[in-house]
Amino acid sequence: MTSDKTTLFYFSSTGNTLALTRELANGLGNTEIIPIASALKSGVFATDAGRVGILCPVYIGGMPALVRRFVERLNVQPQSYVFGAVTFGGMPLFSLLQMKRILGDRGVELQAGFGVKMPDNYVPFFNAPSEEEQRELFAKAGAAIKDMTEKILARDRVHLPHSGVIMNSLMRLAYTLSMPWLPRMASRFRASDRCNGCGVCARVCPAGNIELKNSRPVWGKHCEHCMGCLHWCPQKAISYGKKSWQYHHPGVTARDFSEEK
Repeated sequence: MTSDKTTLFYFSSTGNTLALTRELANGLGNTEIIPIASALKSGVFATDAGRVGILCPVYIGGMPALVRRFVERLNVQPQSYVFGAVTFGGMPLFSLLQMKRILGDRGVELQAGFGVKMPDNYVPFFNAPSEEEQRELFAKAGAAIKDMTEKILARDRVHLPHSGVIMNSLMRLAYTLSMPWLPRMASRFRASDRCNGCGVCARVCPAGNIELKNSRPVWGKHCEHCMGCLHWCPQKAISYGKKSWQYHHPGVTARDFSEEK
């Protein structure tokens, strides 16, 4: 008999995907929420839940490297209903197709996929979303999550949203070329004189890539490029290159990421 339990594995940095995960869990009931960063550290790669969800933001068209490493090891029961959900500022691109391929190589079928548009928060390429834009996106996201919840409870098969053959092909190339460089791109982070050594940046970093030396953050060479350190700095002291605007989901706090470790 298939378990009525749901397990949601998620990765989030600014809180968009965590907010989605929490709202989905409330609608599904009997749900365990597991941070993917914590699962990788503790070696939790299996669940006996009847419904299994993998939730993450879109990075350069695909899954974040940390999420990809987790999906490559995930084990589920043969009868489990497995679905993916991605948050994005622009398009879902090939992220869910990538998830389907990797799971398929492990003999796991991705039976449904969902995309939820949220405020963009990639500092190098974009500007801070306005409060009005955020409110509009959150309202639409709420409706999308309600529909998603109904489909998951019914174990519906749902076509994976993506962005077309040409766009996906271009972004796959960008992803392949860019991902090996991301861990070293932390060298562009800087902390200004406003930094007071509080350590929030180190506590929210999912990769453990930041340590404090003489009460100042020092970035290592295994960055996930999630920008969480910048967005959650309470002193607004961190910049990436010359850009330093902040965004985080209003329903999430920095403590949520510190405590999940």
